[in-house]
Amino acid sequence: MNSYEDRRLGESGALDDIAREVRAAGLRPAPPAALADAVQVAVRLEWHAAINHRRIKWAWRGGLAASVAALAVGLGFVALRHRVESPALFMGTIVGTRGQVQITPYRGRALIVAGDAVAAGSRVETGSGGAVLLAIDGVGLRVGPFTVVALERPHQIHLVRGQLYVDSGETSLPFVLVVTTE
Repeated sequence: MNSYEDRRLGESGALDDIAREVRAAGLRPAPPAALADAVQVAVRLEWHAAINHRRIKWAWRGGLAASVAALAVGLGFVALRHRVESPALFMGTIVGTRGQVQITPYRGRALIVAGDAVAAGSRVETGSGGAVLLAIDGVGLRVGPFTVVALERPHQIHLVRGQLYVDSGETSLPFVLVVTTE
C-alpha cells in the first residue's frame, strides 16, 4: 500500500482487507478470444460513437455561429444600402428666377419655381442671362449672371465666381450670414 492510498482511505485499513481478498481469489482465467474481440469491438464502436457525437455537436455549434455571423453581415449590408437619409438642412426659399438657372442637387421638380425650398449643400449656377433671388431668414440674396454660389450650410455661403448681392432689409433679428470667396 502506498501513501496515496493511505490518504484516500485514512487509517481504516479497508484497503488491506480488499487486497487480501483479491490475492486469495487468485488469477482469473483469460476470457475466450471471441469474447475478448467482441468486447474490444464494442468498446471501439462506443468510443467512435462518442467522438462522432462530439464532432456533430461542435459542427452544429460552428454552423450556428457562422449562420449568425452571416446574418449579421447581411443585415448590416442591407441597412447600409437602404439607410434612411437624414433630411437636408433647410437653407432658404426661391423667390424668383430669370433665364438659365441650375440648382444641384435639386430634389424638387425639374422646373424651378418660386416657393421651392433650397437645402444646404446645394450649388446655384446661372447662365448668361440668368438670375435668381433667394430668401434666407428674411435676408434677400440675389445671384447675378454667370455666377456660381455654394450654399454650404445654414448661414454660410461660398461665392465661387460671379456677382452676389445681399439685402439685409429691415430685420431686427440678429442674423449672421458668412460669405466667403476664392
